[in-house]
Amino acid sequence: MSLFPFMDGITPEEIEENNDLPLMKEYKWDFENNKFDKRNGKLQVVEGLEAIEIWIYKVLLTERYKWFVYSWDFGNELKGLIGTQYSPELVKSKAVRQLRECLLVNPYINNITNIRIDLSDDELQLEFKVNTIYGEVLIGVPRE
Repeated sequence: MSLFPFMDGITPEEIEENNDLPLMKEYKWDFENNKFDKRNGKLQVVEGLEAIEIWIYKVLLTERYKWFVYSWDFGNELKGLIGTQYSPELVKSKAVRQLRECLLVNPYINNITNIRIDLSDDELQLEFKVNTIYGEVLIGVPRE
């Protein structure tokens, strides 16, 4: 398994050729403690919709172009919208565009819908639904 299990050495060209994606896998992440979830000292692997949800959160937590370990397609540029002098409408429009750009690079994601953006002086909160090949997942909505 590669360091990035969601990649498995498959190129975008190969995906387009056979339209047959392997099962998406990710290492399980403990978001409350911001670390990998380990059982008996071993990393846990999750698959399908749960793996996509982890990937989405990682993308939203990673600033694009800041870390050389990630491709320039990984991460987001939303931080640059906070505290700008743009109108709230322009910030929301840019946030929607940037959100779509950072998530739709994943071939397992079909669409992003029901985007809700809340702005305050130094905070940008997003809630949205992601339609994937495995089903739908709500992001930004408190988990029950």
